[in-house]
Amino acid sequence: MYYKSGYFSANPEFPGIFVEGGRNSTFSGEYWTIENGEFISEPLWTNVYNIDSREMHYTWLSDNSSLFGVDAGDEVEFFQISEESIKIHIERRSR
Repeated sequence: MYYKSGYFSANPEFPGIFVEGGRNSTFSGEYWTIENGEFISEPLWTNVYNIDSREMHYTWLSDNSSLFGVDAGDEVEFFQISEESIKIHIERRSR
């Protein structure tokens, strides 16, 4: 799979999954969510190696700054997706 890591947020305003990963010399991040029964994939950033300059070139692709708490005023707390983190998240929501 192209994406190596997946994270979910403890903030209910961000119910999707943040993924990141890459192959060869291209790395990227996306935000995945479901809206009106449809899968939405929003590209967030890309980091590509330029063979001519021998440098990585980072590009922010999204203008949705609220995904990272900039507009919301709070930092978004992320959890790597695992059985343990899902259990913790469920316990927190049931309180």
